[in-house]
Amino acid sequence: MRKSTAETMEQIAKILAGEKMLSINQIAKRIHSEWDTTRNTLETMKNINLVQEHPDTQTKRKSRFFNLRKPEPNTNPFNRV
Repeated sequence: MRKSTAETMEQIAKILAGEKMLSINQIAKRIHSEWDTTRNTLETMKNINLVQEHPDTQTKRKSRFFNLRKPEPNTNPFNRV
């Protein structure tokens, strides 16, 4: 069964909320989705500042890790101080 991009984004956000950082492959396995679909969704989420990408610093392999972006305080334009 095909999932919409919004459903995939919701699943990724729920998984990343409970984890520090996960690779694309780890996320794809947990949401039972193809690696390429997961990568495209994460790229979209990165472009709209929902997730952050981190390179793998422990091994020499080219791995990409993602985590949820923490909301910055007082970023709401309607919140006047």
